[in-house]
Amino acid sequence: MFTTGSSLLTRSHLSVHVINNLLDGHGKLQQLGQAFLDVEDRDGINAFWGMAQAIEETGWGISAIAEDKNNLFGITAYDSNPYGDASSYHSPADCVEYWGNFLKQHYLTPGGSYYVSATPAGVARHWASDPNYAAKIVSIMNLLLKRAPGTPEPPPVTVPTAPGANTCVVQPGDDMSTIARKHGLTLSQIESLNPLAGHPAGNFTVLWAGDVLNVGSGVQPPSAEYYTVQSGDTLSMIAGKHGLSLAEIEALNPQIRNPDLIFPGQSVRVA
Repeated sequence: MFTTGSSLLTRSHLSVHVINNLLDGHGKLQQLGQAFLDVEDRDGINAFWGMAQAIEETGWGISAIAEDKNNLFGITAYDSNPYGDASSYHSPADCVEYWGNFLKQHYLTPGGSYYVSATPAGVARHWASDPNYAAKIVSIMNLLLKRAPGTPEPPPVTVPTAPGANTCVVQPGDDMSTIARKHGLTLSQIESLNPLAGHPAGNFTVLWAGDVLNVGSGVQPPSAEYYTVQSGDTLSMIAGKHGLSLAEIEALNPQIRNPDLIFPGQSVRVA
């Protein structure tokens, strides 16, 4: 079985005949066995991923973008104007050839513009705005795997963390500010460490649970600091005095269930 953590740089062990049979009757995806295997030979991209991504993007080969533009992967089909912005190709096979080169260079090679890891989760991170994109394509990959006769199971692959990097996994409700504070960083520092964070890349206000962020090497969280509430204080005022947002100070003080109910003498964590 494939997972969202499987390596995409593996052999599918498929033949042209088997791929053509798997895609038979599905519009613009038909007779692309040779194209997908050419990409697998040239770029090392597993043909199961190629087929499944094309199936997801085209609705099994019949989307308007596929029919009219031979675009099988939603290339440049931005959310604001997907049909109008989508690139056109001379043929479906030409699109597969372009896609393979583009994916390998920018998404599957360390140092590439959108490289996270050579896995479904890594590619999906900057390919699509749908947080379930990788899981959807992996389910199609496994469907095709079951239908492909005599195909061996893909090997399990562990994706290593960058050497020396200290990472953290984003939890539900986390934002860049709270993660930075937990690890003794400023907001600008954690953004500099993660230039491709966010959805889309560079939009630091949108994180998904499960995203992995680099938080430096050997950085220790700061020691806690507290403020004693004075008469007339509000939680928002205290946050402002200490360079915090209301959300940040609430995250530091989960015991305060109502930010409007604080009292003089109460201790409020501010770092």
